[in-house]
Amino acid sequence: MAHTFEVPFHGGAEDIISKAQNAIEKAEGSFSGDTSQGEFVVPAKIGDVEGSYIVENNNFVVTIHKKPFIAPYSMIEDALRKYLA
Repeated sequence: MAHTFEVPFHGGAEDIISKAQNAIEKAEGSFSGDTSQGEFVVPAKIGDVEGSYIVENNNFVVTIHKKPFIAPYSMIEDALRKYLA
């Protein structure tokens, strides 16, 4: 089951994409995409988090497609929001 949430942002999409890419790559994950859509994988000790994003109307819309069973969506969402703030 997928989980989708939105992160509103101000300014250009390039800024939030850059923040996301830097945070994911710093965590030794992979990031591919542009200012309209993309995909990512973030490794964790208990399993990978896989997701995608789209940018629409100053919202960074994230969908988590795969996560470790024991990690709640709320924990993943909170972590991603922190990195994008």
